[in-house]
Amino acid sequence: MKRPVLLALIAAIGVVPAVAGLLIHALTSGSSASPAASGPSPGAYRGSEPPAGIRLPAFALRDYRGDVVRTSALRGKVVLVTFLDTDCKTKCPIFASDIGGALRLLSSSERREVVPLALTVNPARDTPASVRAFLRRRHALGIDFLLGTAKQMRPIWRAFHVVSAAETGNADVHSSDARVYDRSGVWVSTLHLPVDLTPANLAHDLRTALAQPVSAQAAVTIAALKQRFDLLSRHHSNKCSLRPESLDSIAVHGRLQGSCCSAMDFQRYVRQMHGLRTYARAPEIPTDPYDVPVSLARRLTSYAESITLNRSQQAAYDGAVKLSHEHEPCCCHCWRWTAFEGQAKYLIARRGYSGRRIAEIWNLEDGCGGSA
Repeated sequence: MKRPVLLALIAAIGVVPAVAGLLIHALTSGSSASPAASGPSPGAYRGSEPPAGIRLPAFALRDYRGDVVRTSALRGKVVLVTFLDTDCKTKCPIFASDIGGALRLLSSSERREVVPLALTVNPARDTPASVRAFLRRRHALGIDFLLGTAKQMRPIWRAFHVVSAAETGNADVHSSDARVYDRSGVWVSTLHLPVDLTPANLAHDLRTALAQPVSAQAAVTIAALKQRFDLLSRHHSNKCSLRPESLDSIAVHGRLQGSCCSAMDFQRYVRQMHGLRTYARAPEIPTDPYDVPVSLARRLTSYAESITLNRSQQAAYDGAVKLSHEHEPCCCHCWRWTAFEGQAKYLIARRGYSGRRIAEIWNLEDGCGGSA
């Protein structure tokens, strides 16, 4: 059979169920403002549960905003993965809309612990501009839509065992589902059209995954982190009352250890340590938020005065302030505030970091303690 005829048959097979899915979805999902939960729930999750132990594939791609997303930095977060094509007119618009609706059902604290990813299945057509317009129309700008060349994407498609639109030659014919990975990077739920994908079902499965603790399969050994946590949680040289000018009175080989405001939380500590591993090669970023060398603190505070940002760099800094959990470098005007202000100035001016990356770093190195 000639290739054009074969692709036409594949398209017909794929589009008919998709159109049926549109009709069923419209009848079953109800209003997006207050969607009702639906679908079978034989286990903890409302989506189908895959075989145990399948992990999130490793990759690094840029999102449509230009920021690099590495799966190695996502351990400790719940990750949602789907596969989209901005030219698709059948299933992709529904997936984007339902994911956007599910994210709006989460509380702000839950939302901070979820990373929603969409991987391109049509690299030749998906561009930053087309992605932004597609997500805006679907009220789904919270999704990190990841882009790459066909050469970059092929091994990733294979790792996820998906068929892309680039391979079928038809924007409406490609693999499509929504996959939930727990805090340890294990695949725990899959939602499909028209069976069980609704904003309410997806929000339920994200919350179920959030409720599970980080497992001992995490890349950093939990036992070793627990031992370090027990040690640092007893130290209190990191204080809210410690001003940046007071750092000169501390031995240069000293360390600022422990939390300054609230008691340390172990699960949060694990997530922070996993996230900071992404920046292990950046000497300006501490490897442990509760164990900062005095020498590094002094160097970072000096950058706060010595580096002046230009207009575009200041815009990146201001963006970090808006995006960070504390909406400032730190929760109080202590040595950390000045140090992380200087750190941000250095990383923006000398390394070209975006506001989003600075906000992520500030969140990961937050040493105030507490669970959120």
